[in-house]
Amino acid sequence: MKNFFFFVAKYNNKVDEIQKRELLDILKTRLSELITLYERVKEENVNLIKQNQKLLELNNKKEEEIQNFKEKLETYKLTNSFILTSEGEDLTERKHDAKIKINRLIKEIDSCLALLNR
Repeated sequence: MKNFFFFVAKYNNKVDEIQKRELLDILKTRLSELITLYERVKEENVNLIKQNQKLLELNNKKEEEIQNFKEKLETYKLTNSFILTSEGEDLTERKHDAKIKINRLIKEIDSCLALLNR
């Protein structure tokens, strides 16, 4: 009987060792997968930071363009106001031409703003 208990205890120890090794192998595999996933996410994060920086730079350029267009619009409005008060053509005709020019400029600005919002 003593041999039987010794055999059972020895068998249980071997089973425990095998289970521990299997669990350790599973743990190693999962840890390796996690490290790989972490590296991918880290690389993606770096790429997203670069992309964000490029978009911020583009946004700043577009804001400068908008400001330039606004300044040009003010200049055109001022020029058109001089046209309206100058002598020569019929006043209603000059007003009409000035309105057409202003509307064209506004459309250009709107199209620029629409491009920026994309």
